[in-house]
Amino acid sequence: MKTSKRKAYQSLLALKKANLVRLVLLLPKPVQMFAEYLIRHRIYQLVIDAYVPGSVETSLRWTQSLSSNQLQRIPASLEMLEAEFSHKNLRLLPARMIKPVRRKVLEFYYQFGVQALRQRDYERALEYSTKAIKFAPYNARFWTIRRRALFGLGRGTCVSRYINYLASVVTTQNWIQAKLIERIVICGYPQTALSRIVAQPHLLGRSKIRALQVRCYTTLRQFGRVQNLLDKDTCQHLPRGQVDLARDGVSMLKSCNINVNSNDTSIEFAEYLLAQCANKPLLTDAFCPRSVMILTHSMGIGGSERQTKNIIDALITSHKTDKVFLLVKEEPKDSYALANYGERLVQFNVFNLSHEPFNGLDNDQVYEVMRRYCRAAGLRDLAPIVNALAQYRPEVVHIRNGMHAEGALAALIAGVPRVIVHFGSMTREQQGLATELEKCRFRQIEEILSVCAKHPVFGKRLLLSSNSRAAAQSWGRACDLADERCHVIPNIIDHVALGMSHPPPFNCAKKAFVIGGVFRFASVKDPKLWIDTAHRVIAQRPETHFILVGDGPMLAQIQRMIDSKGLRQHFEVAGSVTQGLAEYLARMDIFLLSTRTESMPNAVLEAQLMGLPVIAPDVGGMREALAAANTGMITTRNASDLAKAVITAMDDPVWRQEVRERAPALIKTRFSIDAAVSELLQAYNWE
Repeated sequence: MKTSKRKAYQSLLALKKANLVRLVLLLPKPVQMFAEYLIRHRIYQLVIDAYVPGSVETSLRWTQSLSSNQLQRIPASLEMLEAEFSHKNLRLLPARMIKPVRRKVLEFYYQFGVQALRQRDYERALEYSTKAIKFAPYNARFWTIRRRALFGLGRGTCVSRYINYLASVVTTQNWIQAKLIERIVICGYPQTALSRIVAQPHLLGRSKIRALQVRCYTTLRQFGRVQNLLDKDTCQHLPRGQVDLARDGVSMLKSCNINVNSNDTSIEFAEYLLAQCANKPLLTDAFCPRSVMILTHSMGIGGSERQTKNIIDALITSHKTDKVFLLVKEEPKDSYALANYGERLVQFNVFNLSHEPFNGLDNDQVYEVMRRYCRAAGLRDLAPIVNALAQYRPEVVHIRNGMHAEGALAALIAGVPRVIVHFGSMTREQQGLATELEKCRFRQIEEILSVCAKHPVFGKRLLLSSNSRAAAQSWGRACDLADERCHVIPNIIDHVALGMSHPPPFNCAKKAFVIGGVFRFASVKDPKLWIDTAHRVIAQRPETHFILVGDGPMLAQIQRMIDSKGLRQHFEVAGSVTQGLAEYLARMDIFLLSTRTESMPNAVLEAQLMGLPVIAPDVGGMREALAAANTGMITTRNASDLAKAVITAMDDPVWRQEVRERAPALIKTRFSIDAAVSELLQAYNWE
């Protein structure tokens, strides 16, 4: 590779700045080119790692000096590097120089991918994982990111088809057999992988296959089957972290007296903790009266998260609440901002909490067992949550999105007087989970809550709640809770804050109708069905216009679908709207929803608040979301019936005017702040 004098001079300046001139000049010519390329793209950290082994202080200094823009260019620089240096040229470089560079770049890929997932930027997460898999095709971390990104983009069927393909092409050739089964495992289908191993008896006993079995059984938390597979040869084919996890699980069987034939040791681990704390909880001192800790996965933009924000605002403004503690697990880039309530609101992240025992614990022996084995039991956040409870001692723990199993179990063994497990959706089985790992996770939630509810001491403290009776009863059946222990806490619709106090007047002479929808562009909302329904309506009423408001992983896909059907002139896609939603609703005549399942959709309530008739499928708690039986049309979930209902509504101006006059007042009454606070205080037993 030839460089001009000017480029050479610039490279020397960069080398001098990096304090690596003397080192690089002593390197062989191909190595000099490699180093100069990295420095020219300001990848100083990689140069230091490759050429100055052990220079920790220098590495840290250069890491701190790199800006975020420079860090973000590193993956692109690596791609340019691969394009500029052919494999033949790369072979000229010593392995000790190439391997550290690739290892560092893969670590950057992983960090960027995880960050993108936390910010719900699934396109970027998929991009990073795809690039990384080219260099490390069997790295489970990147396949996990890729799987989560695909499901976030509504493309989960791609993963399912891929797994079916892998399972069908498994051959008897040893190296292909092991690699294909490993790919099935890291894609999140351990049960399928085990079934393929059992179907090939000649593979059993081989160390690589035994290692794959250990990974599968560890993921499924079936440690009774792991203990017979852990030997020296098997451990050589497993990462150190996986070996430690498997050994912890086997040790947990003995320490907690768990049945070795258990299909999920986390359930019996929960039973053990409850039994050990029945007479002496982890916390025995008094709890702070009129204080509540709310556990939620995140405060990112979304319907359920907005209700969490509304609950916090309502509780703090209520004179019966002294303090609110908010514990979150993730902090997406776009999140709801809470008002400054001073000392009455304390916010913190679960990742900032220590796993070491808090000074105020009263049962250190049980805590040590819990801390040691919670990760093997699939309850990673158990110890940090207990520490948070020990530090703040809330009288009530209210668990919203995520952390349902860890939150409920931690609160009960800590001795919290009241525990509310709040679900904002229908049961996961009704939402059509795609991976075996996810099914295993939510089965764990249901079974642990069932164990907690049946406990003679702690069960009375547990209450299950949702925002609709249909969802509450659905989760109650899944978790073995009687109907009287399933509470309904309605959504809060603050018409003043939303700017929806005065719906626009009804225009009976209007001929060009506007059909609208407000939802997240994700698979569970089924936006493709919405477009198909609109297509059928346009076929009968060509003058109809459509407005879509929302964002999500499927937005780009839906835009392409609109163009492919030739409907662009009929559509306005507004994207994410956090302010001024009332203006879009005021332009609509009919509100259409095509979701697969719902508990109590905020969008339907807000549409009726603006006097819009609702057309929606008969799923979940949709009927409960109507202000009255005649303020909407509930039909079967297919494009033909939904389009037929839309046409019927367009042809009935009298009905639409009645909805405009009646619905807003009914929504304001049923879903007011006062109504929600009353139900919350009753659930907290504070009335």
